[in-house]
Formats: sequence, C-alpha cells, structure tokens
Amino acid sequence: MVTEKGLFFGLVPSSDVLKGTKPPFFVTVLDRVKENCRAFTVPARDVFPDAPIFYSVKTNTQPFVLKVIAIAGLGAQVVSPREFFMAVDAGFPADKIIVDGIFRDETSYDLVKDHDGLLFIESWTSNVSKLQQACERFGRKARLGLRFKFPKKDNRLGFSLADEDAMNALGAAIGSGDRVRPVMLACHPGSQVQDPHDHVVACKTLLDAHDYLEQRQGMPFPKPVLLNLGGGFAEPEMATPARLAGTMHAIKDTMTANHSLKDFAVCFEPGRYIVGDASAIVSTMVETFRDDAGARWALLDVGMDVLTRFANSHYRFFSMEHPDAPHGTPISFQGRVPTEQDVFGKGVHFIKDAKAGEHVLLMNCGAYSTTFSMRFSFEQPRCVVVDGDAYSVHELTVP
Repeated sequence: MVTEKGLFFGLVPSSDVLKGTKPPFFVTVLDRVKENCRAFTVPARDVFPDAPIFYSVKTNTQPFVLKVIAIAGLGAQVVSPREFFMAVDAGFPADKIIVDGIFRDETSYDLVKDHDGLLFIESWTSNVSKLQQACERFGRKARLGLRFKFPKKDNRLGFSLADEDAMNALGAAIGSGDRVRPVMLACHPGSQVQDPHDHVVACKTLLDAHDYLEQRQGMPFPKPVLLNLGGGFAEPEMATPARLAGTMHAIKDTMTANHSLKDFAVCFEPGRYIVGDASAIVSTMVETFRDDAGARWALLDVGMDVLTRFANSHYRFFSMEHPDAPHGTPISFQGRVPTEQDVFGKGVHFIKDAKAGEHVLLMNCGAYSTTFSMRFSFEQPRCVVVDGDAYSVHELTVP
C-alpha cells in the first residue's frame, strides 16, 4: 500500500522492515489472509449457506498462515500425511480435513489408526480397497470421496462413467466391506479458472456421476451428498466478488435444473485465492544491463528456485525506493539461477531509472512459492510476518 507517508506492508512502514531485515525476504500480511477468507466465504455462503470450504494446504504450508486460516473456520485439504500433521498442529480439526491427492505412500492409510471417520478422496479403485483394508486392520471407519475426471482433452486423473468395467470394479470395492462410506464426489476444473462455466461443467459431471452410482450401482449416499468442485480460483484482483457471485449462481442454476438443493452440499477448495496476494518478496537489483538488442534487464537476488514457474502467478513489480514514480518503462528481470530460462518477465513495466542496489517488490508471491520451488543451492529467504501494526521475522518451513 502506498500513501503520502510512503510504502507500507499492511500497517507497517516498509522502511522500518528494511532497516532490520536484509533482502531477499518474503512479506506476509496476515490481515490480507483473514480478509481473503472472508471474501471467499461470503459469496459462497450467500448462495449455499452451509457450503464447507477447505483451504488447499499445498498452496502455502507456513504455520503462521495455516493458523490464521484455521481460526477463520475453514477446513483443510491435504495431499500427504505430512500436510495432514501440519494442518492438525495449526489447529484444523481432523474431521474438517480432506485427505486428497492422486498418490498414496505406505503411510497414508495409517492415518485412520488414530482418527476415526477421516475423509479420503480416491482416484483409483485399488486405493479404495487399500482404505477398506486399513480400516479393517485398525478397527476404524472412514468416509470416502470419489474423484471424477473433468471432461476435457487429455484429462486422465480420476474415474470416468465411460469406463463401465472400472465403474463395476469400483462398486465391488466399495461393497466389499462396511467400514468405508461414500459421502463425497469431487471434480477439479483446473487452475486460475476464469470462466464460471468450467465450475458448472464440474458440477454437471458430479451430478451425472451421482445419478449413475445410485441408480446403476445401487451405491447409497447419505444426504446431503458433498459435491466438491475444487479450487482453481485466481487472486482476488481477478476473481472479483462479482465474478465469484456469478460462479455461485451459475452452479446453483445447474443443480436446480434437475435436482433438489437439499440433497447436495457444494464445497470448494480455494488455495491461491486465500494466500496469493497476501505475500510479496523483497528483492535487490544486483546488476542492471542491456542485452545485444539493447533491451533493459535487471539481475535479481531471487530466482525460480524461490518463485517457481509452476505457480503461474500474476507477478507485479514495484520500485520500493520510488513506489509512486511512473511504472511505464519496459524492463526484463533475470533471476539468480544460472540459466537464461530463469526469467520472471520480459518487458514488464517499471520505473525509468532502475539502479543496482535498489529494491524490487514482487507482488502475488503467496501461492506455491515455498512448496513447489526447485530448492536450488542458495539460502532460502526468511519471512517477515505482518500482524496488524507489528511484524516478526521467521525462518521458512520447508515441506
């Protein structure tokens, strides 16, 4: 935030932070995390009053982030035992955690030993059988979610109604015991979904799956059936309240066309939306130079080992020394990893007089930066956590 008094991280002057903390470092504003939890929950529950919302833990696993989200009342979606324990340590109740992911190691189903009624989302019939066996071994019960493919080309993860043999095998696996109860159907439309129709398609896919499993497989679902439409929402500046509201109403229209709302509960798994714009990174321009074509470049002291390409985040670049100066002159930013592929942006708008030694604030760095990065051999940045008008410095927790 830029005011007449300068650049602020939340309510804390950036100059105060720079005096005591050496770049590069992340900055996470907890008030922004809280606001994003509220901003997503309100439009979702305006349309679906009891909609369960599960934060996608893989997006950002830092304990100070997880604790704020747990206090806000969201559930958690995890993809590994380690993420499960991180979520529990942060305050998420076990009965509000979804154990998701397409891969299970040998310890995954050991979670049922100490937690009765855990909810697992499975993509393979063999894993449904393994869950049954684990529940029998430990004398526990579990809830089951079934992932169905989003209908687009080359989508290969999850069940498909078109595969009748797989559907029959799935029905047999679920019916082989009485300790695993199907309660959820899940379909993830993708990442940074901009078209509300994609979530509508996911909803229609799950309604069709429900009707098939109940009518053709005789699979009993307790009402209301959980329809998990995943995440895929962009940062709040793009997934605006109006866009979110439009998505929710479009989903409702699809459900009420041929089904009763009272038979289903829609749930979501936002990740990027909650944390994407809550963190930035402060970097230093180590060198400024021009390439053979005369284009301006700046070498930064962070690279794709920290801000991974997989994040596909909407990075924005601001001069910390001159935040209110015109940012309209093209420059490209080279990262510190020794490859010409380590580029954050070509021809992005920045100040005209970029100088080595000055600092760049890279916005929208809260999603996936500390979970999907390459872990190159450089020291990892620390994190400045801003809570109200105070801040503290933390080492990053590497998952």
